[in-house]
Amino acid sequence: MINSGCAMRLPSKIPTKWAIVLVMVSMIGTATAAVALFTHTFPSVLTVAAIVTSGCGNSDLTLYPTSVPAGTGPGFVLGQCGTGPALSSIGGLVTATFSLPTAYSTLAIATHTTGTSCDGASTGYLLLASGAQFSIPSGQYDYCAGYMVAPAGNFPSFTVTWSQ
Repeated sequence: MINSGCAMRLPSKIPTKWAIVLVMVSMIGTATAAVALFTHTFPSVLTVAAIVTSGCGNSDLTLYPTSVPAGTGPGFVLGQCGTGPALSSIGGLVTATFSLPTAYSTLAIATHTTGTSCDGASTGYLLLASGAQFSIPSGQYDYCAGYMVAPAGNFPSFTVTWSQ
């Protein structure tokens, strides 16, 4: 039988060992909430050296000869960076992408020369096909653009983009 006239007394002090147990039990939920679900690892990223580099940054090339009489040809125009090479290579697989204006018939690279002319017999002459990957030997190179007949007015400009 329950005595309704008596109130239940709780101790005013909880022993230290029970206080520690109560704190630890209350932290179980907190610790559970901090459980790691998964991790992501960033793998290392391969860095590679540029196989070809420009001799003059993004600047325009210097062309030789500086003028061609209209209606003459066939001939070649040499493209350099000032009197230095248009590009340098450490050797490897590269792709040159370009769209030749109708005034030009071919585009090639040839071993850099201190001269002001080039042709199909130039040392290291490599004919380029736009978008086709090829193996470029290490060295310094100039452009050699061929034409059949020099146009009236100017030869149009065009861009060559290199990738590896």
